[in-house]
Amino acid sequence: MEIATFESQRFINRGEIFSEEIHDNNWIVFHGTSSIFEERILAQGLSWKENNHYSISVVDSIVNQYEKMYWFGEDTGGFAVLKPFSLVGDFRKSDSKPIFLAEEASSAITYASKDFAGGETARAIRKSLSDLEKYCINPKLRSNHLQKLWKALLPDPSWYHALPEYLRDINENTVTPEYYSEAWNAIHSKAPIMAKQLPPTAPKIDSIQEFLIQMEEIANKANNAINQHEYGVIFAIELTEDDLQSMEHWGAGGIVSYRLIPPQKIVGLCKIPDKISQEEWMGSTSNKVVHGRMFDRYNDPDSLVNKLGS
Repeated sequence: MEIATFESQRFINRGEIFSEEIHDNNWIVFHGTSSIFEERILAQGLSWKENNHYSISVVDSIVNQYEKMYWFGEDTGGFAVLKPFSLVGDFRKSDSKPIFLAEEASSAITYASKDFAGGETARAIRKSLSDLEKYCINPKLRSNHLQKLWKALLPDPSWYHALPEYLRDINENTVTPEYYSEAWNAIHSKAPIMAKQLPPTAPKIDSIQEFLIQMEEIANKANNAINQHEYGVIFAIELTEDDLQSMEHWGAGGIVSYRLIPPQKIVGLCKIPDKISQEEWMGSTSNKVVHGRMFDRYNDPDSLVNKLGS
C-alpha cells in the first residue's frame, strides 16, 4: 500500500496526492474520512456500521421535528442536508447507507475535513440539533420564524378578508404567537388545504427542549466526533469487475457500494492536514489536469464508470 504525503501545491496544480499511477488508474476510486475511522478501515475495510445514533429512525425524527415547525434552520449544512441527502438520498434503497466513493481525490477531500468528522449524516445531525438549541435561546430567531409563518399563512392581501376584523390590521411586524394561532384557525375553517401545510401554533420552546433532551445522546455522539478528529484521511481503493454487481453510479453523488469493501482493496493512504484552504480546494477541483483525467475516464469504454453504466 502506498503511503503518501500531502503536498499542497501539487494538490492545487494537479488535484493529486498519490502517485500518478494511482490517479491515472481508471479503476481506482477515493474515500475521504476522519482519523477516527482510520484503524478500523485498515483492519476491517469500508462498511456502514449501523447504530442507533445515525440510523434512519434518528434522521427521520429530526426531519419530522423541523417539518412540524415548518422551519428550515439557519445552517445550510443542517436540515437542508439532512432531509434531501441523508434521508431521501442515502437511505433511498434500504435502512442501511452505502459506502460513498469519489472518482477524484479532490472530490473526496471535503469528507476528510474536521467539519465532516463522523460523516456527512453526523455533520447534518450536529448542525440540525445545534440550530434547534439556538431557536430555543434566541428570541430574534423565533420572531423571524413567526414572521415567515404569518406571510406563508397570508401570502396575498386578499386573504385578510378571511380573518376576523380584529386581526386584519395585524402584519408580520406585529404578529404574536396568539394572533398567529387565531389567524390559522380562521383560515383553516375556510380553506383547510391552505392552512394544513402550516403548524396551527407557533413552535413551543418546551416541546423543542423536550425533543432535544431525547436527542442528547445523539448530539453528544455527533459532537464528540469533532473532538476526536485529529486529521483527515483519504484512501485509494482499487476495484475490479467483480465489485460492480453491488455498486451504482449516482452521477454527481459519486459511486456507491452496497457491500463491504475489504481492506485488501486499499492501495493508498494519505493523511490530510486539519484545514484545507479554499484556494487549495478550488484549485484542485477546477484545474485542467483533473478535467483531463475525467475526460479520459468517460471516454474509456473499459473504465469503471463506463462499466457501471453499461
